Amino acid sequence: MSGESVKLQHLHALKHLALLGGTKRPVRVSSGEFAEALGASQQAASAILLDLLKMGLIKREITSRKQHITLTDAGTAALAREHAELRRIFDPHQVIEIEGAVASGLGEGAYYMAQDGYARQFEQHLGSRPVPGTLNLKLDGDELSKLHELEAAKGIEIAGFTDKNRTFGGAKLFRCEIDGTEGGVVMPLRTHHRDIMEIIARKQLRKAMKLKDGDRLRVKVFV
Repeated sequence: MSGESVKLQHLHALKHLALLGGTKRPVRVSSGEFAEALGASQQAASAILLDLLKMGLIKREITSRKQHITLTDAGTAALAREHAELRRIFDPHQVIEIEGAVASGLGEGAYYMAQDGYARQFEQHLGSRPVPGTLNLKLDGDELSKLHELEAAKGIEIAGFTDKNRTFGGAKLFRCEIDGTEGGVVMPLRTHHRDIMEIIARKQLRKAMKLKDGDRLRVKVFV
């Protein structure tokens, strides 16, 4: 998404499209129907759609009489951020349950967890030093929107640091629980894996729970 801000009118339009099913499939809507739903003129509604397109929040295909509109991942994430902020107002001590499939990583988790600059901070906030490595859960569908909620939530700040002339970036941490075991969800501030949730704990969860790729797990995340 570009640097343009998502205004209330944009969120209202995204919400309407999402309620029609636009997060999962293209929805058919005419300019008149869309304007009526927003309580705006057709000119104003068309301008809002153009804004959403420019910001990369929707995809649109125009046919002879109607347009087919789908929310992009960025559009869904914008709604999830709004949802997360509202939940923080009305339910400040919330628990989000997220389900995903166990997936193998590239071994990066073990490398980063071995860095004392991270491990000390995790120990401070979780009460025990986690073992090297992360348990990765791959999310999809509605579960992916919950990950967007975590991205929007404040979380516990994990500060970046420099060690041996290398800079390590910051992250957010959320306490979590899996099948009675306490741990943490780590969200690097810069990551390319937007459908993966990384979990740390004081023991190797994959081994302790006898997990294999594809097994599904439900995690309680404390926001």
